[in-house]
Amino acid sequence: MNAWLPRLALLLPLLAPAGCVDFGSVDFEGLSVRDDAGVVSVDGVSLPHARWEPLDLPAGTATLRLACATRELRVATVAPGEPARLEVQVFSQLEGEGALALEDGQPVARPTGTGRVLANGLRGTIPAGVRLETSCGTGDAAVQAPHGLAGLQARCGTGGLEVSGGPLGDVSLTNGTGTLTLAGVQAGTVRLDSGTGGLHASGLECEALEVEAGTGDVDFRGVSCERLRVKVGTSDVRLTDCTAARAHIASGTGDVIQAGRTELGAAEYELGTGKVRLEPQP
Repeated sequence: MNAWLPRLALLLPLLAPAGCVDFGSVDFEGLSVRDDAGVVSVDGVSLPHARWEPLDLPAGTATLRLACATRELRVATVAPGEPARLEVQVFSQLEGEGALALEDGQPVARPTGTGRVLANGLRGTIPAGVRLETSCGTGDAAVQAPHGLAGLQARCGTGGLEVSGGPLGDVSLTNGTGTLTLAGVQAGTVRLDSGTGGLHASGLECEALEVEAGTGDVDFRGVSCERLRVKVGTSDVRLTDCTAARAHIASGTGDVIQAGRTELGAAEYELGTGKVRLEPQP
């Protein structure tokens, strides 16, 4: 696993006993970040001032690592040759405090005085063809890549994650309790890992699709791949108008529903108490 992504440790209910989780806190880059009623604090220090600042991306940037502790991340690729405009939300203890920099592909805010600062929120456009790594704590994330990426690795905690466009190269998406949605994606190998959140994909075209889900339902529509591998716990798996040359589906208590014009070539099933249900197109 990429060494950068685990630095965003999310405090989720599946990782701690009941009653021990504070959904307003995220361990981010070694900092304890809270977001209460729109007020962000770091290690108990309130950062009442917020502003959006543009961040220049050097020509030839190959990898971008975008992370948000509690706020949203929304980016889209621009056509080759067009300028990208990425904006970062900076929270500061003192008004106007802090300066932005791009360090190892990651936007960071550094203090320019005695106050605390935090980069927490991203929006705008990025160059096509970069490799993108994103990590979000409690905020939603959306990646629109109509002009493609060299690869995508994204993690979300309690927020939702939406991805569209392509070609995206190889894709790895992980979510905790939020919903993970793919629409109109073209990619190589796609790996989806979900805790309690749902997985939804439509119009996905890829070489291989590997899915692991806990309790959230899996709903795929119009998905086409050479190899499909699905492993779920209590989730139902619904495949509508999907095709795969080879498929392996394992489920604990959930059902596997094959609907519409779904065609699975060499298919293997490992089922606990669930069953395979066929719902052909009327």
